Amino acid sequence: FVGWLLASLSMLVLMATSDLSLVREMQTNDAGEEVEVTMAPANAPSIPGFSLAVLLFGTGFWFADVMGDSIVAEKA
Repeated sequence: FVGWLLASLSMLVLMATSDLSLVREMQTNDAGEEVEVTMAPANAPSIPGFSLAVLLFGTGFWFADVMGDSIVAEKA
């Protein structure tokens, strides 16, 4: 239960506190041509914050797997 809770809460916090969409803008390059550029919005998650959320998500799944394996090994 703890592993699934950790994995779920890390993704819920990431989704609730940041904008995960991408913004497309038209910009002019050095040659004077207009090109479409994809940019992150202003309230996108920071790289350390995103990395922490993914780390906690993976740790939660690992913990849930370890707990599941220990229950199966105990029954055998």
